[in-house]
Amino acid sequence: LAITLMDTSTDKDPDVQEQIYSSLCFMGETAMVEVLESCDSYLRQNKLSTTHRTIILRAMETIVRENLSKLNKDTAKMVILLASNEMTKSKGLAVAFGICSAHHLDDTLEKLSEFLKSDIMKKHVNFFNLFKDRADGDLEKIKSALILCYGYVAVYAPTELVLPRIESDILRNVFLYFHTKVLGIKVEPKVQCSSLPANLLSSLCSAIHYARKIRAERGPRGRAVGGGYITWWGQMRC
Repeated sequence: LAITLMDTSTDKDPDVQEQIYSSLCFMGETAMVEVLESCDSYLRQNKLSTTHRTIILRAMETIVRENLSKLNKDTAKMVILLASNEMTKSKGLAVAFGICSAHHLDDTLEKLSEFLKSDIMKKHVNFFNLFKDRADGDLEKIKSALILCYGYVAVYAPTELVLPRIESDILRNVFLYFHTKVLGIKVEPKVQCSSLPANLLSSLCSAIHYARKIRAERGPRGRAVGGGYITWWGQMRC
């Protein structure tokens, strides 16, 4: 049924498109995994236009946002990988994690942390070691998508809750899992920041910019975190 609905997404009538979106979201409430998997499979069509993809991606964003507690590790992995494969087209999926954090910050950070600790990251690293050229592309896409998710968490989560987590969870995971190496030796990110791939560096800078902006807009409460918070920003030359 989900596939049939998506087949009609090529209809240019706004009312039809809105009905498709609503129907997919409705089915996602009772069959979240199945609907998300169907959407993911459908989006693999190369000839599907951006306009039509938008309807499906929008529905996926809503389903993820409203059913975060039901999101298992495998489904979260699928959504994050989709976001990494279509960074510009599926930006909404990263936004969904940010919106979730507005009311479920702990759960959202836990889901992202679970993915970072999952076998998928290790498998990609080991596999790409055999194909070094590909490593520079695909693995960095995944990293960039994850950092983009963290960036939107910094935007949407309540200031008083997210600021204490910037160092302990967000930047800690960014620096711990997205380190660079020189001759097999780990190098501190503050030293190697300028050597990171452009897309990874751009996403990291966006995350920092968003957090800074929100802290400034919401007033002096952002200063309660202490000197360590300011020090982290001072180390980043973005």
